Amino acid sequence: MDSRRLAAALVFLCAAVCICNCAAAPPDAAILAQIDERVNRTPPEAAASIQSLADYLAKPAANEMQKVRAIYAWIVRNIDYDVAALATGDPGDQSAQATLARRKAVCDGYSQLFEALARAAGLEALEVIGYSRGAGYLAGSPVGPNPDHAWSAVRMDGNWYVLDSTWAAGYLDAKAGFVRRFDDYYYLTPPSNFVYDHLPKDPKWQLLATPISKEDFERLVYLRPGFFRCGLQVVSHPSVDIASEGNLTVTFGGPNDVMMRARVGDSAQFRDDIAPTFVQREGSELKLNVSFANPGSYMLRLYAKRKGNEGPYEWAADYRVKVAEVKALRVFYPETSATFNEVNAKLIAPMSGRLKPGGKEAFKLSAPGAEAVSVIVEGEWLSLTKNGDVWEGEATVKGEQVQVAARFPGSQSFYVLLTYSVG
Repeated sequence: MDSRRLAAALVFLCAAVCICNCAAAPPDAAILAQIDERVNRTPPEAAASIQSLADYLAKPAANEMQKVRAIYAWIVRNIDYDVAALATGDPGDQSAQATLARRKAVCDGYSQLFEALARAAGLEALEVIGYSRGAGYLAGSPVGPNPDHAWSAVRMDGNWYVLDSTWAAGYLDAKAGFVRRFDDYYYLTPPSNFVYDHLPKDPKWQLLATPISKEDFERLVYLRPGFFRCGLQVVSHPSVDIASEGNLTVTFGGPNDVMMRARVGDSAQFRDDIAPTFVQREGSELKLNVSFANPGSYMLRLYAKRKGNEGPYEWAADYRVKVAEVKALRVFYPETSATFNEVNAKLIAPMSGRLKPGGKEAFKLSAPGAEAVSVIVEGEWLSLTKNGDVWEGEATVKGEQVQVAARFPGSQSFYVLLTYSVG
């Protein structure tokens, strides 16, 4: 597919001009919590039949949105994914009645139960069949000739919305099997986001003003929920496949409170020593730099999280990078600290993380909010001079490593921003 065609497809996705006015307005968190709490207290007798369960879940709802939330919340909290059915390839009876009785299903059972409960509650809903990029999917791989997944569409206040109660319920682990983990990303997901890993067989259920083709779908970068949770946007590379001659820069848009990391993998695993990566913010954009030493096919994985989030970085996206011939000198980037990312520091020089001993090196960087910045060489602190927004100065390289550290208002301590190796 021509790159201009894919870029045009991405423009339509980013514009998010959808048949249904795009996505539901964010529901009030307190109301959602009340609905979810009542769902958790559903008495066993209420779940004796489709109609009795629908009546219980819909009874206190003030509007269609609250009915949908209650039905979705009950399913994702009470239906286990049928790992055995997946392994044998024999799903058995996936009707709504069978799923309710067994409390176990594959995607077809989840979506049929949602449809049945929604209809019993007076809502218009249906099962959507299509292609997916989910568990076990490798970026750049075709999705197969036949549909492999099912999810739901529901109509509220005259507009259609999509949700996936199967993927919202949890995930599959090689050792533990089905692991329940409630994930609201797949609840009324904006269609412009949903289409990155769900492609309906019938294009109208993309709910996009301009649907994309199966070929477009397969070539889009593989974006994960973490990408959208962090408010990131694709800027430079909309296709999952990237050709490189050694050194590569990939650009993303994102809020100032988002931090990103990356790792490179080969056919076996992701390892830090396969190819160095370096991420830093430049204005409203995040620049990811990668340097490959050898020809080959690689997987580039991105991780992101919000500042102040004490949890780990979340898987955000995958690219497949093909290096046919290395024509650029390999770069070993300096190691960045959490503080470097948190303050949106920007390194200007030196970009190489391996410094030659004995010579003088010019250091230049911005460190927003810093009161002082120093280069540390064998215990000696060499202060940099601030010129406008940039700190700069020279230092003679020696020892085993050189660090750049900064002090910020309200603290007497310096925080390491960058670490260089010497040799």
